[in-house]
Amino acid sequence: MYSNPCRHLIQLRTDGTGKSALTRLPPGRWWQVLGSTAGGAYQVFLTWGNQVAQFDNVATGFHSTAYVAFPDAFVSINGQPNSVFFIAVSE
Repeated sequence: MYSNPCRHLIQLRTDGTGKSALTRLPPGRWWQVLGSTAGGAYQVFLTWGNQVAQFDNVATGFHSTAYVAFPDAFVSINGQPNSVFFIAVSE
């Protein structure tokens, strides 16, 4: 029997400047940006407390690397303006 390891599918929307709001992802073991409605390059940022780090730059517009989930961190994306990014969160 097939077991789907994806627990949640989250949508992050970028505004007219191409930036999304900070989003806390639901609990999980790992997460990954699957892509967006607009395509094109995008950058993924992690915010933890006062610290902000860019930790992925996806030049192809396709999926990002899979990352370990941190329950007290926030994620944001800079990409094409007014697009929707899809993030999968595992069990």
